[in-house]
Amino acid sequence: MKRRVYWPLILIISVCVFFSLTGCKHDKESFAYVDMDFEIISTNEALGILLDLRVKGDTLLTNQFSGDKFLNWFSLKDGSLIKSEISRGTAYKEMLGPLMINMIGDSLLIYDRQKFCLYKSDFLCDTIIKSVKDLPFWATGVFSLNDGSNIISKIPFGTEDAECGETRFAVLLNDSVTSHFGSYPEYTASDRKSNAEQKAFFHQTVGICELPKGRFLAVSSHILSLYSVNDTGFDVIKEIVASPYEYTTTPATATISATATLESGYDRGFLRQPVFHDGKIYIPYKNDKGINIYCYDTDLNLIGIIIPSLPILTPFAIDDDGRIVALVEEENSTNISISKISVEDIW
Repeated sequence: MKRRVYWPLILIISVCVFFSLTGCKHDKESFAYVDMDFEIISTNEALGILLDLRVKGDTLLTNQFSGDKFLNWFSLKDGSLIKSEISRGTAYKEMLGPLMINMIGDSLLIYDRQKFCLYKSDFLCDTIIKSVKDLPFWATGVFSLNDGSNIISKIPFGTEDAECGETRFAVLLNDSVTSHFGSYPEYTASDRKSNAEQKAFFHQTVGICELPKGRFLAVSSHILSLYSVNDTGFDVIKEIVASPYEYTTTPATATISATATLESGYDRGFLRQPVFHDGKIYIPYKNDKGINIYCYDTDLNLIGIIIPSLPILTPFAIDDDGRIVALVEEENSTNISISKISVEDIW
């Protein structure tokens, strides 16, 4: 059977108001807007189209879509390039890409999306081993937890992936998928008339972050879903939906997957990986004026919105001092930038 080809959907969202599971609005006056100044520390030709960004101490790691090397490490002291690793190929320290990286303690977990393989290495990739091979074809993202398990976000591809059912996630422990859980949202007419594959494309998981007390947050373009551990997996305990959305879909064929496209008139919204720091969750959000950073507590109450002084790219990271580290694209250059103040000093 031929595997269907799918293209990542650019998820879109509007920014007007937020609703809880029952549709109640957040009080617009209950949170703060904070202007935050950023400074550029370096411009480097090695910077390319960004997929992931991590910080450890004074070192910045970027995972890029293309280029001579997928992974590049930079000094946050002067922006200089420390090293580059992982070329495109099939030999040792080569992968097909695009890659997805997670950082657990001093280790990196690297997911090669085309090989459906998960690798483990030290932070600087001096040594690298294959951790899990032959992940299911429906595994679109792998997000690592501190207990050694992984949450797989997925998109079912019709009858060939019947084991998925209509669940959004699976738990991967060692080499085995131990459970499936999570329902696709059904808040609009588009949700209710779409099948699991179409809803999965529209509500793709752009990031997951682990929280205290056995919880994790899953982010899609317009929905925040808070999950808590149970005996067989996880249960959703709270879900916040951004302002109304509707989308159009196309059905799957024998060789091409279904698609889902937001109808016109809506802004893009939550983008990329959320960051948990000092008891708060930070998520990049894009409207027609640029990218802001939304800050929530661990119960998904909106605390405030940070408005960066520079047009930052996503994703971003937060260093040990609470400073936001992000790339900035200006004219023909891509720059490394850091906020002048700590997020710990503004709430």
